[in-house]
Amino acid sequence: MSNLNFLHSGGNKVTLSAPDSNPSSDVTLKLPQADGSADQFLKTDGSGALSFATPTDTDTVGLAMADQWRRTATLNTNGGSNFITTDWNRVSGGGFGTLGTGMSESGGIFTFPSTGIYLVTWQAYAETSSTSGVNAVNIYITTDNSSYNNSASALFSMEYDMSGYNYGNGHCSAMIDVTDTSQVKVKFRVYSSGSVAWDISSSQNRNCATFLRLGNT
Repeated sequence: MSNLNFLHSGGNKVTLSAPDSNPSSDVTLKLPQADGSADQFLKTDGSGALSFATPTDTDTVGLAMADQWRRTATLNTNGGSNFITTDWNRVSGGGFGTLGTGMSESGGIFTFPSTGIYLVTWQAYAETSSTSGVNAVNIYITTDNSSYNNSASALFSMEYDMSGYNYGNGHCSAMIDVTDTSQVKVKFRVYSSGSVAWDISSSQNRNCATFLRLGNT
């Protein structure tokens, strides 16, 4: 095996070695003309040309993106369903944090920052001063940026049996294969058979969506 040694003035050396097994053909690697920036890595174009590049979400090993959005205004429903189209805000401050390039939102539709496998969860917090026997929270997914399908559901009941308010919550999740960020998107829905307030807090996650990018598609 051939080695290329770089001897330091202090006496120790750095060694570059040929592969353990004989390559199927000659290999030529062309170094970049200049040094890269801090935290960049050396990558190949597949033809032997090396360059420095900045890691992206898809280059990250392990959890690549974590983002969380909460409702900022109470929504009231009574005998019907509502897609959550307004009053979303990314969770921040008070110890909350995000990882990587987060989601973007417009009209309640969430767009993913890059392709990959994502875990999306939707938790809901509701209260009523009467009775609401059937309440639902749902995650809707589109794969063509047009037709949405109900892909995750949670049901709960709130029966009025005391003065003041009764409370309930729902939680559902979906593993989404985002093969095209312009086509695969999500939105959220709530339903109640009775008069329900989907309440909010400026410091707590009550009605809240969480997005985790787990790896490449």
